[in-house]
Amino acid sequence: NFFSGNLDIDDPNLKIVNLNGFISLLGDSTQFNFDADLQKANLQKLNFTRDDYSLSGLLNFNFAGNNIDNFLGTAKIYNATLKHDSTRLSFDSLTLKSLIADDKKVLTFKSNEIEGNLTGKFRIMELPDAFKLFLNRYYPAYINRPKQEISDQDFSFYIKTREVDEYVHLLHKKLSGFNNSVFSGNLRLAENELNVNADVPEFSYDGKRFANIKLSGKGSLDSLNAEISVSDITLTDSLRFPNTRLILNSKNDISNILLTTSGTKNIGDAELSARIQTLTDGVKIHFYPSSFILNDKKWNLEKDGELTVRRSYLEANDVRFTQGEQEIVISTELDELTDHTNLVAKLQKVNINDITPLFMSKPRLEGILTG
Repeated sequence: NFFSGNLDIDDPNLKIVNLNGFISLLGDSTQFNFDADLQKANLQKLNFTRDDYSLSGLLNFNFAGNNIDNFLGTAKIYNATLKHDSTRLSFDSLTLKSLIADDKKVLTFKSNEIEGNLTGKFRIMELPDAFKLFLNRYYPAYINRPKQEISDQDFSFYIKTREVDEYVHLLHKKLSGFNNSVFSGNLRLAENELNVNADVPEFSYDGKRFANIKLSGKGSLDSLNAEISVSDITLTDSLRFPNTRLILNSKNDISNILLTTSGTKNIGDAELSARIQTLTDGVKIHFYPSSFILNDKKWNLEKDGELTVRRSYLEANDVRFTQGEQEIVISTELDELTDHTNLVAKLQKVNINDITPLFMSKPRLEGILTG
């Protein structure tokens, strides 16, 4: 229960030498005050991580508390080396500090690639459920309400990244970026208030690149209002959407959205207005009057078309695009032979030269298509 002096720990998965100080686990007080040389820690074998991570460095601990929610003081590792599957990551230090100031708890963390803080009344263990409580009001089909009661949470947060690309890639192999990003906001449970802001210079997912993303979101007891702007979205070498802006209002699985984007060589200014219903295994989209410019011609997406996409179900009803005499109507039909649902596009006097350059450059196709 109590140690004071100098100690070495030599275990196949953990080696600490020159541990000098004291550790107290007496009664209700848990205290750590020591310096040490952490020569080896296999975090996977010690059940701290799922993947293979190893850590070494110098430790300086001076804090009280047996978990993150009653932690007060400072914990620091420096001159550190962190490896993932024997590959060294950009990490040389981490400082975690917690104190009480003006009756508010302030928890700060800082490493060479990320820093941030939490300020106010909060319980780290309950933070995921606190955010889920709000998201459940907006998307109950996707997000379940927390099963346990949540204590009062009233805090602000701030996170700033530097070169974190290699860490993001570890979270998901198709995801990268988020370098030099800033995330901030606050959550006030008693006042039913949630605010989230983000400024992300760049990230990519599965080869699709998003540049200069700015997010502003405000949630209340019953609805979420958010605005997202992206200076450039690159889906393929020939398909880009610059100056994209999304405005949405979400409540009880219903989201009204307005999506606008500026033009490129083939696709001009576009505006999409729709109502999206969140389902447990997909979405149902009801289109309002919308439009886009394709090769200097304005196409209209007529009102009241609907598209439903579910895990094992697809239905399109009168999704109609028109441009003068040109018309494309997308719907679904049941195949009498296979009993499967087919997605059908009915074309009337469509100039295929306007459309095919979006998907192929050679061979060049021209003509008027009906069928």
